[in-house]
Amino acid sequence: KPSWPSTAMLLLLSYLAVVFFVSGLAINFIQLLTLIFIWPFSRATYRRLNGFLVTYFWTEVIWLAEYWSNIRLRVFSEPEVEARIGKEKAIVLCNHLSDMDWLFGWMIAHNYDILGGAKCLLKQLLMYVPVLGWSWWFLEYIFLHRTWEKDKGHLSSSFRRLGSFPMPFWVVIFAEGTRYTEEKHKKSVEWCEAKGLPVFKNVLYPRTKGWKLVAEELRDSVDCVYDCTFAFPPNQIPGLGDLLNGAKQDVFVHVRRFPIATVPKDDAGADQFCVDSFQRMDNLLEHFKTHGKFPDQEHQQKRRLLPLVVMVFWSLVVTALFGYLMLPALLAGEFTALWILIGVMVFGELFLRMAVWFSKKHKPKSAKKPLKAE
Repeated sequence: KPSWPSTAMLLLLSYLAVVFFVSGLAINFIQLLTLIFIWPFSRATYRRLNGFLVTYFWTEVIWLAEYWSNIRLRVFSEPEVEARIGKEKAIVLCNHLSDMDWLFGWMIAHNYDILGGAKCLLKQLLMYVPVLGWSWWFLEYIFLHRTWEKDKGHLSSSFRRLGSFPMPFWVVIFAEGTRYTEEKHKKSVEWCEAKGLPVFKNVLYPRTKGWKLVAEELRDSVDCVYDCTFAFPPNQIPGLGDLLNGAKQDVFVHVRRFPIATVPKDDAGADQFCVDSFQRMDNLLEHFKTHGKFPDQEHQQKRRLLPLVVMVFWSLVVTALFGYLMLPALLAGEFTALWILIGVMVFGELFLRMAVWFSKKHKPKSAKKPLKAE
């Protein structure tokens, strides 16, 4: 596959990047108004409204996956689990294979009508990503310095605020702490063997400290824990560049549900619950290697119309805005407007390249003791 889109495709994508940026600024501005005028009087109303707002922004990215790149989501679970997904508050434990796992999580959340309630623990740096990072901040995503001494108090207060959240939500945790690679897996195996801990074939040994704090603080606020296992066909782990190129891809997801009451309250028991969760993921991935799919029932995921409607709406709005501002000048022979339009397209390409670079370079990195559980 080409490493970068063709010229014609790049021009279109550059313009769509401008549409994404302008629409994001519009949503961010409305979010700012809700923070100033609604948050002080009704946090429940603020949260519901912002959950609604980001759905009409984030679905532009889902459009890129589902309509531009034709990503197909394949979800496997027991029928009783399928009936509950999206209808309750939950902690979601995931393995981490791709730099696009966050997007695939959004696709799942959108399909189960909980996109506006999706939460994740992210690096502090991501809060400053234009429009997207700002929308995360307004929606109360939790940003970390990745230093336990700095993060512990912030995590506790953030989770306590979620206790009053008025609608179903997910708090997503990638407990491995970094994306799976062969090199990192080798280090994980060496560390586990040295410590006498279980060795996994397809996942890294999880870091349990953050998980334990999440489980402790949210125990009275959530209904359950979901094990969410991602898998991809051999040598087909997608990145943002693949999506921009329109590369078709199947994303396999297996979901298991555990009532929050089954999570032990003591440290050792909570540790073991997390480790057992990753043992189950490891076993599921072994099954996937052999059979090309997960066990349990596959639930049909239909491509929804909303991402297409949102993308068309914002494209028309931004095109009309540029036409209103620039067309009279162009008809009058003032070429300054033409240069502005060229500048806008250059900005769109730079925005795309920055996003791809950020996706590749700013993945979670291992610490000096990258796989330590405590």
